Amino acid sequence: MVRWANYEMPVTADYTTVNTILRNREFVREPPLGFFSGVPKHLIPFYENESRSMLEREPPYHTRLKSLVAPFFTNKKLKQLKNDMEHLSYALIEKIPTSEFDLISNFSQKFPVIVIAKILGVPEVMAPQLVKWSNEMVAMYQARRNKQIEIKAVAATKNFSTYIKTLLKYKNVNPSEDLMSHIIRANNSDNPLSDEEVISTIILLLNAGHEATVHTISNGIKTILSSPFSTEDLIRDPKKLADEVLRYSTPLHMFTRYSTKKITLYGQQLNVGDKIGLLLAGANRDPEHFLEPEDFNPLLDRKTNLTLGAGLHFCLGAHLARLELEIAITSLIKKIPKMRISQTPHYQDNFHFYGLKELFLKSSD
Repeated sequence: MVRWANYEMPVTADYTTVNTILRNREFVREPPLGFFSGVPKHLIPFYENESRSMLEREPPYHTRLKSLVAPFFTNKKLKQLKNDMEHLSYALIEKIPTSEFDLISNFSQKFPVIVIAKILGVPEVMAPQLVKWSNEMVAMYQARRNKQIEIKAVAATKNFSTYIKTLLKYKNVNPSEDLMSHIIRANNSDNPLSDEEVISTIILLLNAGHEATVHTISNGIKTILSSPFSTEDLIRDPKKLADEVLRYSTPLHMFTRYSTKKITLYGQQLNVGDKIGLLLAGANRDPEHFLEPEDFNPLLDRKTNLTLGAGLHFCLGAHLARLELEIAITSLIKKIPKMRISQTPHYQDNFHFYGLKELFLKSSD
């Protein structure tokens, strides 16, 4: 464990430590002084939405939010959507130019947002706007955050909330089998979610349901095409391939926790409320846990990686994320078997996300 001066907090890339802290209930997501401590007035709308997010809360509040939507993200439920997701991937690939193309704008940005929009019951035509709002909101988690990013994030939060509120009113009168209609029907307990809590939950699912997957699809294709392996060999076991892409090309490099106790951890003194950074991507390359960690090798039998977290806050959409990745990569390789990287890829300056600016490919010799 070392102290990262720029972040003013200790961080660790040790697999065992990261895994332990993710599972330890003495390290939590909720800020000890509340979500609004030290928050300037212009950011209140953004943090009001954050304060209602299951990603940021602990039980029992976390349980209220998660229990309402969790049934929609089981393996069994998502298998029912597999055919639709495959058809969507093929349809998007059919529209890709036959010569040189950017995978991110033509496929990676479209596929996951349309999938999560369909699950929730948001019209597909709104997908580009959802991406815009989402990008502006999640930019708040980046190291390069500034006043301009903050202003855009607040505006996106307000506009996103207004749109979802209007859509919920429509779903209340015109229900269907989507997740938003399910939430309306199921939200009838002794302690139901408020309208604001429902809206924040839907925003979280839309944002978390596509942002990391955009990066992972593109990172994965770049890594596969840069590797010595035959693509035909790799897609014989899509689950193993997806897991190795998630480990090797971790889309979210850091998650944080707050200590609820005064404790000395590997030489670092933590007081109550101190923040600690868990370097997921670093932990996924820990040589004490992974054989040949710096090599991309989907043929090796790997131990469990930490890309999707662990413990109470293990990714709600883990099954969906893996299935999307399996389908996207397999479909692209099957439909464009001769694709190759045509321009040197460059990464975005958006730590702690890890994603490409663009990925230009050629689909033929």
